Amino acid sequence: MLVRRWLPWIVVASFTNAQARELEVPWDSPRAVVTQTIGITDVTITYHRPALAERDAAMLYAVPGAWRFGANNATTIQFEHDVTIDGETVPAGRYGLFAMPAEDEWTLIISKQADLWGSFAYQRGQDVLRFDVKPTAGESIERLTFDVVPQSNTSGRVTFAWGTLRIAFDVEVATDENVAAGIEETLKRLDPDDWDTRLVIAKYWTQRDEELQRAEALIDEALAKSRNFWTLEWKARLLVKRGANAEAVLLIEAAIEDAKGKTPREYIAGLEELLQASRA
Repeated sequence: MLVRRWLPWIVVASFTNAQARELEVPWDSPRAVVTQTIGITDVTITYHRPALAERDAAMLYAVPGAWRFGANNATTIQFEHDVTIDGETVPAGRYGLFAMPAEDEWTLIISKQADLWGSFAYQRGQDVLRFDVKPTAGESIERLTFDVVPQSNTSGRVTFAWGTLRIAFDVEVATDENVAAGIEETLKRLDPDDWDTRLVIAKYWTQRDEELQRAEALIDEALAKSRNFWTLEWKARLLVKRGANAEAVLLIEAAIEDAKGKTPREYIAGLEELLQASRA
C-alpha cells in the first residue's frame, strides 16, 4: 500500500519474514543533529531543515502559538549536565525547543515535551523555561541551520539561521563542579591496577594547583604500578611545585631516557626544557 509522501517511514509487510521492516525514504526537510561539547558537557540539537525556497522570515510572524523551530518532528535540545540559560537552571535532560516569533522579539521555550510531531499538541504547562531574545540579520542561508559554538570551557552559544534571520542564546555550564564530581565518583570505583586514570587525575589537579597532596598520593600509586616517562614526568612536576628540584631532576632524567624511541622528539624537547628549568 502506498502511503503519503510526508510520512518519515513506511512499514512494509514481508511474507518471508514475520518481522516488519522500516523502509526509509528521503525527507523534503532532512533531519540533522549537531552536538558540541562545552567543557565536558555535550549539548545536542536534533531538528529538520526546511529550505527557504520562495518563503521569507515574515511568514514566521503569522504562525499561531508555538512553532516547532524547524519542520516535521519538534526540534529537541539535550544537555548532558545541568545548564544555565537566561539566568535559570535547566536540569540535565532532553527537551522540546519551541519558538514564538515576532518581528522585534522572539520568545524561546524549553519544554518537557520532547517527542511531538510539530507543535500541535504543545502545552504551556509543560514549559521548563521561557525567555526572550532579539532577532538579528545576516547573509541569507537557504536551509534552516542550528549550531552550538563554544565560547569557553564554561559557556557556548546556540545559533539559529534561516534566510537572513538570526537567533542566538547562551548556555552556561558548571564545568569545574562537573569535573570535580566526576573525579570523586571515579575514585570510588577505581581499579587497584589502573595507573593511567590515577595519572589523569593527578595531572589535572597539578595543572590547576588543586588538591596537590591528593595528586601526589595518586601519582605515587601510579608510579608504583607503572614507572614510565608519563608517571615520572608528572611526579617530577609535582616535586618542582613544592620546591624539591633536586629530586625532580633525577626523575626528569629517567623520563627522558624512557621516552627515547617511544615518543615524538617534541615531547622529549619539552622534558629537556623542564630539566633545564629545574636545574636553574
